[in-house]
Amino acid sequence: MPFAITNTRTHALDPQFRELPAARVTLADQTGLTAVQNMGVANLQAVRVRIRAKSLGGTNPTVKFAVEVDDAAAMGSPEVVAMSGVFEQVTGAVSWQCDLVGWSDTGFQYVRIRPILTGTSPTVTYDAIIEAV
Repeated sequence: MPFAITNTRTHALDPQFRELPAARVTLADQTGLTAVQNMGVANLQAVRVRIRAKSLGGTNPTVKFAVEVDDAAAMGSPEVVAMSGVFEQVTGAVSWQCDLVGWSDTGFQYVRIRPILTGTSPTVTYDAIIEAV
């Protein structure tokens, strides 16, 4: 399925995002922990993530999303800077979305998104936009 986020203009929830982001990555059809994303700029301080979950499968599945950052590509000691609420499967729901904003006191260059799933054989498919300043 193609990238499904059509509203790519995120609003400035945090004063740090009143300017253009220093780095931006778009990810389509993710099904689990994303690969580590190198934002290409060292010492970033804030991250904004827009997620559109396109499907949630399994028996009684739920999902929440954590945004992890680190200054090393190996993500040896990632800092969780944002976490969504819990999403449950709703009959007839086609997709749902959330915006997450977080910041790091130590700075970062690498970001990944971790879906946390519960239920029996849970699965999720999602798209994401990651922006950082």
